[in-house]
Amino acid sequence: MPRVLDLEIGTGRLVLRVAVGVLLSALVFFFLSYVPSNLPFLIGKFMPSDFPNVVGQIAPGLVHPSLPVLGVFVSASVFLEVLFRKTKAYGPVLIFAGLVSTLYVYFAFQGGVIALAIPKELTMGVQVRASLDLSSVMVLCMLPTLLTVLRGAVMSLSRKH
Repeated sequence: MPRVLDLEIGTGRLVLRVAVGVLLSALVFFFLSYVPSNLPFLIGKFMPSDFPNVVGQIAPGLVHPSLPVLGVFVSASVFLEVLFRKTKAYGPVLIFAGLVSTLYVYFAFQGGVIALAIPKELTMGVQVRASLDLSSVMVLCMLPTLLTVLRGAVMSLSRKH
């Protein structure tokens, strides 16, 4: 019987864990890494043909450059969470997952204030810079990820080794 750290697990269950981990990780990778890195292209597919330049100018301002890389780390942490559940390493993996997810939320909200330069084509030749303060929403979205860090810390400290 294979052993994952301190957990004895059957071969079939280990294969199932790995398969589920890969599937969930791929799903998270798609939404948190692939979509942000290809957002202008994806939005452009659904916009009328009159607006391709406008979409190309606004969409990059919505996505922080670090999001695709952080999405890779979040998807890796999902895989590790599935693989190491009920082992000694689960607490530290939860801490890692929570911290990376918190960073992802922070950069997704661009620190709480999303600022965009509106193209001149939409504002009759006037340069407009719009900003939206979403810091309270960002903090609310960070609470579950911070609680994951806390849960991982509690699990790490309470594990009997």
